[in-house]
Amino acid sequence: MLVKSNFDRGVAMFDNLFINYCAPTLMGLKVGSIFSYKYDSYKELYSRILYWNSLLNSRGIFVTLLKHKNSKVIVYIYDKQYLRTIITNKNISSFLSTYGYNNTDEQACINLLKKRFIITKSCPHEIGIFLGYPLADVKSFIKHNGKNSLYTGYWKVQQKCPKGHRINLMGCKMFDWVEKKKKIVLLRKSVLISEPFCSVCFLAF
Repeated sequence: MLVKSNFDRGVAMFDNLFINYCAPTLMGLKVGSIFSYKYDSYKELYSRILYWNSLLNSRGIFVTLLKHKNSKVIVYIYDKQYLRTIITNKNISSFLSTYGYNNTDEQACINLLKKRFIITKSCPHEIGIFLGYPLADVKSFIKHNGKNSLYTGYWKVQQKCPKGHRINLMGCKMFDWVEKKKKIVLLRKSVLISEPFCSVCFLAF
């Protein structure tokens, strides 16, 4: 019987978290996703960042680190074109400008978000924009300190959104349903993370 090394276990854990938390972005349902990860070695961590970027960059999806401290990182995966569309929206760019985001270039905004993690010493609330949450919910979350939500699921729905919004309360509930379905299928089929990412993602849904 083969015994997995710490490196192999770390790779498997990273990839499992990646698929579980980032599937909606991989499927084009969500602009970005994040997850936290505690690594054993730089080699293990950066081998996975390089691997997923080499696999996904041609599809317009990128992987980066938002925060790195004491062997713990926050991994961010995002759809570059989708993010560009969001941050160039007039209302959203105006909102972001109040936090110092005066450039609508997506890479410049991500770089500032990384700095904001250091400045605020916590998770900047405007990160909701980078994850595709409705602007009304992000603003209300900040105003009410995360309280008074109408529904708590994939994110906290703070307000009823007008018709035609891409993501609203029903959208949040849909993401919850997708998450449950995905995890059940992954568990039932015993999916191997080493399979091609397309196979894993489509099986998950």
